[in-house]
Amino acid sequence: TLATPGINGETVTVDYTDPTAGDDTTATQDIAGNDAASLSNQAVTNNVPDMTAPSLVSAVTSSNGTTVILTYDESLDSANPPVAGDFVVNTDGTPVVITGVTISGSIATLTLASPVTNGEAVTVSYADPSVANDVNATQDIAGNDAASLSNQAVTNNVPDTTAPSLVSAATNGNGTTVMLTYDEGLDSANPPGTTDFVVNVDGTPVVVTGITVSGSTANLTLATPVTNGQTVTMDYADPTTGDDSNATQDAAGNDAADL
Repeated sequence: TLATPGINGETVTVDYTDPTAGDDTTATQDIAGNDAASLSNQAVTNNVPDMTAPSLVSAVTSSNGTTVILTYDESLDSANPPVAGDFVVNTDGTPVVITGVTISGSIATLTLASPVTNGEAVTVSYADPSVANDVNATQDIAGNDAASLSNQAVTNNVPDTTAPSLVSAATNGNGTTVMLTYDEGLDSANPPGTTDFVVNVDGTPVVVTGITVSGSTANLTLATPVTNGQTVTMDYADPTTGDDSNATQDAAGNDAADL
């Protein structure tokens, strides 16, 4: 009899020391008094059943947005999976139809009818069919049902592939800067070069002496200030057709189009 009960999954061993080399009065022995041999780290089969439900470790989308991947802390029962109707996936608050559920190892994969796109807020809810252990549910091999989920946040792993678009172009109040504002944050660590731009004032080029990027705005510093009433235009040449190391680009590296 053990003072502390064993639990499922623990490795159990037993040692036994025969009191002496002879046959002892008190020992593990047969009816004739023959002592059993000593034991050293004898493996013991652990028959304590698994009573612990699987716990959610992570919830993420696939990179193409077609699936939600739920990872648990132990292997799940692939032969008796939950049904699609047990789950609700929302993107930006709108439900998305779930067309299928598959189980592999410790992962439950939900296939979506409409792919998630970059930047969308994704949540998942799951309703365990009953308070008991059900035939079909998110469950471990022993049949312990995972807990229900309510609006569990899902990490959106769909990459940003959309280039920033120009919203406005204006000078500052003293005419020393042309401010280009885009529809998303720009990469301030890898700005475009001054030679990527041409600024004309009343048809005459003005030298661009510097560029700073802050938030969604690229600021072009001019060698000669613009004055009131002058017509200002600007050209921008994306260095190549690919995504470049230094360019007007978002944080994901998507280059803005030529102007």
